[in-house]
Order: sequence, then C-alpha cells, then structure tokens
Amino acid sequence: MIADSGGVPSGGRVTYRWKVPPRAGPGPMDPSSIVWMYHSHVDEVTDTNAGLVGAIVVTRQGKARPDGSPKDVDREFAAYFSVVDESQPIAEGERRALHKPPPTRRRRGSARG
Repeated sequence: MIADSGGVPSGGRVTYRWKVPPRAGPGPMDPSSIVWMYHSHVDEVTDTNAGLVGAIVVTRQGKARPDGSPKDVDREFAAYFSVVDESQPIAEGERRALHKPPPTRRRRGSARG
C-alpha cells in the first residue's frame, strides 16, 4: 500500500489493479473497450483543478494485448476538457512556486540592503 510506504517519490510509479465487474466493462453492443474517468472524491474541485483526473480504459476479456492495450486499436489517446479555476489555493500556490525567484546568497559579514 502507498500509505505504508510513505508515498510515491517524484518520478516514481505505482501500478493499480482493479477487479472489473462485467457491468463496468464493454456491453454486447459496445466496442472492445470503454473509458471511465477517475477523479478524487476527497476535495473534488480542488483536486480536479490540480490535475488529479485521468482515464481508465476497460477492455473486454480476451481482446487485450499482454500490455493491456486493446488488440483492435492502433493508437490510444484520451482528451479531457474542463474549465479550471486557477484562483483555487492549490493551483495558486503551485503557480507562485513555479515563478518564485531563487533565493539570494549573501556573503558572511556583508551589509544587508
């Protein structure tokens, strides 16, 4: 579990595996795969504004390659369009951190300005 490990380090990876009940997969009239959106339910607006959203592709059993991609698809891509309120605290704080000037170094004993 991630909670036990102290989190995922920057640049790290975690693989989640879900058991998918038949009702959540493609139906008889659907293509080989369907897409579900995942997002946080902790603080839905703030977390979504921070980019904590994505796609889960569910492919019919027997229709996926060993890597999980659908056999009948050449390329996969998912697009998510949303209006984001960048004034939310988490987005504002991240923006400020990105544009924060580096700290100035002073020599020991130098006059402060």
